[in-house]
Amino acid sequence: MDPTPNRLRLLEFLGEQDIPLRASEIFKGLKGSSLLHRVTVYRILDLLVEKGLVEPLAGTTQGLVYGLAPNKNHPAHPHFQCRRCGELYCLKPLRSPVNLREIRRSTPGEVREVKVLVSGICEGCLGRK
Repeated sequence: MDPTPNRLRLLEFLGEQDIPLRASEIFKGLKGSSLLHRVTVYRILDLLVEKGLVEPLAGTTQGLVYGLAPNKNHPAHPHFQCRRCGELYCLKPLRSPVNLREIRRSTPGEVREVKVLVSGICEGCLGRK
């Protein structure tokens, strides 16, 4: 995969975000850059997911959101999803890692990854923000 300007800009934009974003939000955030078409954003996202640089996160009421895949500069971390608004937030990496040995023992197959999702009501929906 060649590091084209559009691919690099999309990765850079995702890396600047505090929360995972829907493809439409990525497209809006990149307006004014060299990414001109919505389809281009979707194609680049598909490629970056395939190459393991970006990960799609399910669970929002509005569909998939995207964030950087875990790497040495972006450690794996849990997410919090609001049950009211559907927003997905990044949480700090866990201090005590998930016990993969136990999960592998209780799983009838090969475990490739574990994602932690915490759900509840966000501060905004509680009126605390």
